[in-house]
Amino acid sequence: TLLRALPPGTPEPAVGADPDGDITLEWHHSARRTLSISVTGDGDLIYAALLGASRAYGVEPFWGVVPQVVLNLVGRVTSV
Repeated sequence: TLLRALPPGTPEPAVGADPDGDITLEWHHSARRTLSISVTGDGDLIYAALLGASRAYGVEPFWGVVPQVVLNLVGRVTSV
């Protein structure tokens, strides 16, 4: 559901599964520009991003619409 909620043209992430059953989406541009989002069974998005010298992390609820903070991070990691 999260993948379908991303804007058209968003680069596809690598998809995996955590040992606890959460689904993980990862966008990796370089060692210093990467984003990982875990989708929990409760519908939370747990995210962590490395953007040059800065880091961003947190938890946002997902109710069918991707939170703006997550969209911004995806854009920052995947922009050319």
